[in-house]
Amino acid sequence: MSLDKMEGTTHSKLKQYHQQRMCLIIGGVCSLVIGVLNIISSGYIEPYDGGQIILGLGCLGYSMAISKKISQLRAESQSEKQ
Repeated sequence: MSLDKMEGTTHSKLKQYHQQRMCLIIGGVCSLVIGVLNIISSGYIEPYDGGQIILGLGCLGYSMAISKKISQLRAESQSEKQ
């Protein structure tokens, strides 16, 4: 594989990971906010609200895992350029 193709595939992977991370962050924050607002408005925790909060935390946790992948890909692309 030529160096240009490797840089192109790494660049496209980085772009996809950035988009996925952004969607996970937005979705996680929205899910958490809706869950907390439902709890505040009703005064007690329903199973649905707990599930929504767990989903939001899961999304935010997975976005952190993707951040590690992004930093690894950046490090690999920097080492390939040198």
